Amino acid sequence: MATPTPTAEAFSVSGKIRYYSNDEAVGSAIVEGQGAMSQVVQSDPAGAYLLSSLPAGNWGVVPRKVGDARQGVRVLDSTWALQARLGIRTLSPNQALACDVTGNGSVSVLDATRILQFVIGLIPELPVTRICNSDWAFVPAPRFVPNQTVTHMQVTTGACQMARIGLEPLQGDASGQDFLGIAFGDCTGNWSPTAAGGGTDVTTRSAPGVRLSRRIVGTGQLLVPLSVESTEPLLALEIDLRYDPDQLRLLRVRRSSTTRRALLQFNSAQSGLIRIGLATAEPIDTGQRPVLLVDFERRRNVSAGRARVRVARVVADTTAP
Repeated sequence: MATPTPTAEAFSVSGKIRYYSNDEAVGSAIVEGQGAMSQVVQSDPAGAYLLSSLPAGNWGVVPRKVGDARQGVRVLDSTWALQARLGIRTLSPNQALACDVTGNGSVSVLDATRILQFVIGLIPELPVTRICNSDWAFVPAPRFVPNQTVTHMQVTTGACQMARIGLEPLQGDASGQDFLGIAFGDCTGNWSPTAAGGGTDVTTRSAPGVRLSRRIVGTGQLLVPLSVESTEPLLALEIDLRYDPDQLRLLRVRRSSTTRRALLQFNSAQSGLIRIGLATAEPIDTGQRPVLLVDFERRRNVSAGRARVRVARVVADTTAP
């Protein structure tokens, strides 16, 4: 009588990925089981993942995620980075990991600048994304099982150690091997899987609460001061201006005396559109004073009265809760 061939044992590892600030499910994360072979799965819309049919032995679980981060990153995140650098705001370890978009292990004014540039489209990705090959950081938050080790994500200049849960060796099914997801740049933690979220959308197309005026400056030039009419001091401003490039040529966007200490970036790569981001560590009481000055040159034979500049979109964050 033939002796039956023993069947090799196989186990599973499962868990969920939740957002660090609000416990929202993080779907479409790539989860790799690293062992004698590699198995790659994706978290489902509920944030759940399952690595199955894993032979006994040493295994590591490593998540990463590309995409979906931009919707959680706004100009207010740049403000938070500035405040953290100046000691006005204390960040939690997870918030500090989100804010360190340069990937050098600390939060600085340069991080605030890169966040601002990312929001208005001056850079296609944050520097840490290139270092880690991921738009997201992860923090292990597993249920204890035997032989478990935890490696936290560490990013230094030019190097990235991804978060990892080790099961060495894996000797049975391991459930509850969870991670917290953090979108790089989302210092405020306002990411949501279904909406951009966060901030106060003061205006959309018609722009109530934002005032553009005009002044003729020199021959053929037009100065457009921009004021935000808010009852609360301003912390962050994200604004799109539209103009007719056949009438006007943009010269520059600059701070006013009211915002002279603020961080300013603008993107005019698309003809007829100016995307502007303004972040400040200390609240600005705008009153009726301009917060931005936009300089144009009028095209030949275009009068100041004919030239049109309008607000297409603006999101403002104030000190109000």
